[in-house]
Amino acid sequence: MAMTFMDYGLRIGLMPVDYGQLWHIMGFGFDLDTLLDAIDTTAAIGAYRAGLDTALIRKFGLLAERDQAFRGEERDDPGRQRLNDSLNWADLKTIVLVLGRLPDYTELGLEGSDDLAILFYHMDLDVLSWFVPHVLDAIARRESTLGHTILYQLDRIGMDDGSIYTVGADGEVVRRGDRHRLKNGMWCQAFGEWLDERLPLNGRSYFVPLDPSLPMAEIDHVRNLFCLDTIESKWARSPWLRVVPLPEFERLFSY
Repeated sequence: MAMTFMDYGLRIGLMPVDYGQLWHIMGFGFDLDTLLDAIDTTAAIGAYRAGLDTALIRKFGLLAERDQAFRGEERDDPGRQRLNDSLNWADLKTIVLVLGRLPDYTELGLEGSDDLAILFYHMDLDVLSWFVPHVLDAIARRESTLGHTILYQLDRIGMDDGSIYTVGADGEVVRRGDRHRLKNGMWCQAFGEWLDERLPLNGRSYFVPLDPSLPMAEIDHVRNLFCLDTIESKWARSPWLRVVPLPEFERLFSY
């Protein structure tokens, strides 16, 4: 099982050195060099590289550079950001229309997929709504890892206007209702992909409460659309993350 896992990782862009850096927390007592010697790493890495579209990767590298050109403390310029974002959205839409689909992970690899995700982090609601059906199609074909990014951005947009936005089975983005605001002024999150909050008093990280208007079944249903595990599973694989009831969270973060 360990070898199957490692071989798959190599076929989607990981390198032996990546396993070396993580082995102290994921090795489970296995000897890394012994496992790597038993895997045809050359074939696995070669299969990954054979599917890459270098021209498309370079294109997304340029789009990502344009996205970041006027972001940052020393170069922050909201007007130019807005212009560059609009240009990037138009270019991405053209790429999707020409291909008839979102670019595949197989074509973009790790680097290109990261650059693609950057574009989604700054999309307006109407633009994001146009792309979501294409993202769901790519996820269904196992060619996208944008599930987290989409649900994060929907929360980001919803926290700006006090709304909960959800996604229907056909990919339509719809307003679910008003978002619950905590007593400390913070917003509840909707589908579990928002940032954690760190409490300075004890240095612990806490899961921002889910909106009480959303049934757990609906939350998990939307997560499943994007090939994400259930909230309970997310909590289980994040043991460093404290999950507390909404009133307790409000008490802890009362400043």
